[in-house]
Amino acid sequence: MQNSYKVNFLVKGTDSFQNSAPNKLWTYSSTSSNGQYILASEISTNNIWLSSDYGNSWNTTSAPTNLFWNFICSSSSGLYSYACQSDNVSNGYIWTTYNNSITWNITTAPNKIWTNICCSSSGQYVIAFEKTTNYIWYSNDYGTTWNNSISPNILIYGITISSSGQYAYACAFSGDIFKSKDYGVTWSNTATSKNWRAITTSSSGQYVYATENTTNYIWSSNDFGITWTQTSASTLVWNSISTSYDGKFIVATEYLNPNTGVWISNDYGLSWSSLDIFNGLVCYSISMSSSGKYLILCCNDNIGNGNINIYDSTMDIGNIYGSMIQQLQYAQNQNTN
Repeated sequence: MQNSYKVNFLVKGTDSFQNSAPNKLWTYSSTSSNGQYILASEISTNNIWLSSDYGNSWNTTSAPTNLFWNFICSSSSGLYSYACQSDNVSNGYIWTTYNNSITWNITTAPNKIWTNICCSSSGQYVIAFEKTTNYIWYSNDYGTTWNNSISPNILIYGITISSSGQYAYACAFSGDIFKSKDYGVTWSNTATSKNWRAITTSSSGQYVYATENTTNYIWSSNDFGITWTQTSASTLVWNSISTSYDGKFIVATEYLNPNTGVWISNDYGLSWSSLDIFNGLVCYSISMSSSGKYLILCCNDNIGNGNINIYDSTMDIGNIYGSMIQQLQYAQNQNTN
């Protein structure tokens, strides 16, 4: 079941954008469970930015800017965060912060091309992938020590973890979906080979959703990845995907249609609706507060312009007539031109 709607913007004056995120090529974001603390990376100046007031104001953190930031994750409180940094050639590191991003410290993870990372709700359990040797690594002590997991030697595009850290899923490009039931130590395949792109799971690990670029569908599992079903989402070149803590609300982005590139479902993937909000920018990645109330969308045009859209649904993300509380920087430029 497909629908396309215009979102009703919350109209604000120019002053409403004074403390918005700057015009950057935004790439990844993460948020605390309540949406208050938001981290976002960009490749314009290679900074990690922090908002501690639901996206109303932004400041750079002390994270180093010498390499690209490939992914970010945060604990439920926002106190613990982890970020993958690399030159996408041969060098890379995992950094962590234990104080709401005030200071960043390099972990003992080996020098690899780290491309993806996720952590449990507490921040204690961390899983990361590197494409130097194509292995998944895990830490069970807040990133203090790292171990190479018993995992397939294959290029992983997406990883996700349950709140407890016990269940984790990884999707391979030109490969299977893999599942861990022991905090990332061992892995077994759970879905057949496709060009899997991104994956997300509910807090319990029961509901799992994945995008793929082989047949361009979104797939779902409601039994901890044992069986998989094709959802009713349109056949599109899907990219990122995120879900709420209970797995009911899902948001997915796709590449080729920037103006309708964000799709939502409020019924476990049974029906989908598009959000027409992005003024020609491609939504590169998405993160979501635990309830699904706040959506943080990193968008750019791959040239030099970008914004962070923060969507605030007054009811839930299935109510597509909710208000966009911020369409940062780019929207301001559009309104004044």
